[in-house]
Amino acid sequence: MSYSHIYIDESGEFGIGPNSSETLIITALMTNTPRHIEKIAKKLWRAPPHLHVHQELHANESDDRSIRKTLTALASSDAVFHAYTLRKHPSMHIHQEYYRMIASVIRNNTNAYAIYVDKRDTNKKRRAILDLIPDSHIFDRVEFVDSRAVKQIQMVDFVSWAIFQEQEFGINSYTDIIKDKIHLSQWPSRQD
Repeated sequence: MSYSHIYIDESGEFGIGPNSSETLIITALMTNTPRHIEKIAKKLWRAPPHLHVHQELHANESDDRSIRKTLTALASSDAVFHAYTLRKHPSMHIHQEYYRMIASVIRNNTNAYAIYVDKRDTNKKRRAILDLIPDSHIFDRVEFVDSRAVKQIQMVDFVSWAIFQEQEFGINSYTDIIKDKIHLSQWPSRQD
């Protein structure tokens, strides 16, 4: 099935070291009803306690009840989630792998009307990294956005966080809520 709208976010750290996460998760929320996903976020915004102290919702700043309620609402939506798990190693170029994973999502969804990615890098830094990736022109279809302005990306954060909890810590009680909607792949990182 093809989806009209795709929203992409990540969980985990970009650093490599003993105090950094072992994994980086890239998650794409795919839907044909973006307004429905936005309404799930708006409902959470209205619920006490107010979890949006930084002008956006984040799973790692939310209470357990709100996380489970959000994941349950997403499980009953038309959304599906494709996630890549990247196991980091010291010689890896994490930022290049991050954009390669996003490129894979783009290539696998050529019929998508709109693709939104949480903007984490400056335009200059992103361009420098994309210049190192084959077929970087496919990113012309992507809109890099501030997640504070796009509620659907805030919802991806909850799913990506849940997958991260399972992959990094073995906690699967969150992913169990949406397990029928998740397509998880191990990212085949390239040795440079």
